[in-house]
Amino acid sequence: MRNTALMTIMVCLVMITIKLYTPTANAKVAGMNGFSLSQDYDFRQAVGIIVEDCEIKEDYIDC
Repeated sequence: MRNTALMTIMVCLVMITIKLYTPTANAKVAGMNGFSLSQDYDFRQAVGIIVEDCEIKEDYIDC
């Protein structure tokens, strides 16, 4: 019983440590979030030019 409790505490501490040191990225371009960028015609065209072998559909980019 005691070993199980210690293992549980150890696993929780490892998970907390991973969460603390895992970087998070929140990038915005021209003040727009990811959804807004996916709806922006100019941004979608630029991505289509940069990424080879992709086809820009009406509401998504198909690679």
